[in-house]
Amino acid sequence: MRDFLDQMHTSDRWEIEPATLGLDDLDQAEVVQTLEDAVARGRIGDPFSRDPAAVLRGLGLIKNGLIINAAVALFGRADRLLPDYPQCLIKLARFQGVIRGERLLDERQEHGNAFTLLRRAEQFCRQHLPIATQLDPDSMIRHDEPEIPLLALREALANAISHRKYSSAAGSIGVFIYDDRVEVTSIGPLHFGLSVADLFAPHESQPWNPLIAGTLYRRGVVDSLGSGIQRMTRLVEAAGQPTPRIHDTGTSVRVEFQRGTRG
Repeated sequence: MRDFLDQMHTSDRWEIEPATLGLDDLDQAEVVQTLEDAVARGRIGDPFSRDPAAVLRGLGLIKNGLIINAAVALFGRADRLLPDYPQCLIKLARFQGVIRGERLLDERQEHGNAFTLLRRAEQFCRQHLPIATQLDPDSMIRHDEPEIPLLALREALANAISHRKYSSAAGSIGVFIYDDRVEVTSIGPLHFGLSVADLFAPHESQPWNPLIAGTLYRRGVVDSLGSGIQRMTRLVEAAGQPTPRIHDTGTSVRVEFQRGTRG
């Protein structure tokens, strides 16, 4: 059954369906900033127009004159997402202990577009993860970084946004911080025959939502397509932490970063 869904996905997927929202329901400043960042990184040629509709067309986010769902997931305004897009949601929680049933120290649920959810997740992790300070002996500058590098967490979050199953209105992304680990979860299994082991080796980029993934790449949220897990692993190991663990439950994918192990 999964193979059949994978084969049908190219022409029949949620991200390319016409949206129920329009251009005025998008954060147009975010649209233009995406273009600016993409041009600055050399990932898009400058079209010399900052018209939001033209930018969306250039990103492939308008089809037959209509905004598609991918545009809403990427740029939808938080105050316009409900009731049609409840799945544009991130759940953030800090638990005391190592199991979800223990004391809940902080919990938030945020609706927003992909870039808003990334920012909210990073802010939450900065708030709840200890900060390690590194001093460069050749410089007066100090470098403050959470015990799990934010760039590694961003890779996990970008993967969740790019590969998650949006067609489920009950779906979401989750960031759950425990005393011993941080979990980043997303609804939907691995696809296209990929196994967890494959993710840690060189492999072709096959995002479940290629328009969303491509926009994140052009914006500079991720440095490359298809090697994010390997880069995430290098960042974590360089910070003195163990290799992240990835679990495919068949209905969701969970990335685990171990805490408190830095030497």
